[in-house]
Amino acid sequence: MTQQEVSTAAEELSAELGRTPTQKEVRARIGRGSMRDIGRLFREWRAQRERAEGSSAPEEARQAARVSAEALVNRLWSLAGRDAERRLAAERDQLAAEREAMDVERAEAAGEAQRLRSERDAARADLARTQAARDAAESRLAERAGVLRAVKTEWKARCDDLLASLGEAQRHLGAERDRTAKLEGRLRELQPDRPARQDGDTP
Repeated sequence: MTQQEVSTAAEELSAELGRTPTQKEVRARIGRGSMRDIGRLFREWRAQRERAEGSSAPEEARQAARVSAEALVNRLWSLAGRDAERRLAAERDQLAAEREAMDVERAEAAGEAQRLRSERDAARADLARTQAARDAAESRLAERAGVLRAVKTEWKARCDDLLASLGEAQRHLGAERDRTAKLEGRLRELQPDRPARQDGDTP
């Protein structure tokens, strides 16, 4: 706590209030310090002011007025600076909150993008497995169809051979029947009066 701080606060209050301020008002304006220290410095300020007021020298009056004006300007600059600092702090807090919200949204978007990429990759893997299974099934089906065609061709050839053999056998059988009939006819012609052989007769 300095004499300059107390004197400046007292001069500002005196100019604002139009009267001599109290020690409590000076302490409230400064915002710190003990009443004992402020009281001592405040009394010194009053003594200086009374000496200045009791002097008829115009230079001292101008000097006091200049000090009061400077104190007031300094006070106004201090108030303006504090207000600017409060506004700047509020803007910084707002920007920090907006940045944090943007970071959260960015993290959520990144997580969602990762989830979608994982689902896409899983879908592609499922599609590839399905395609491979279909290709394998089509390959097995084509292989079995080829086997069936080969078996069908083989059985058709066998059936054709059997039919041809059956036709040939039937022709041979017909020829044998005709030959047998002819032999039986000739035999009957050669033995017209021979009685039929009874069962048990010796030839």
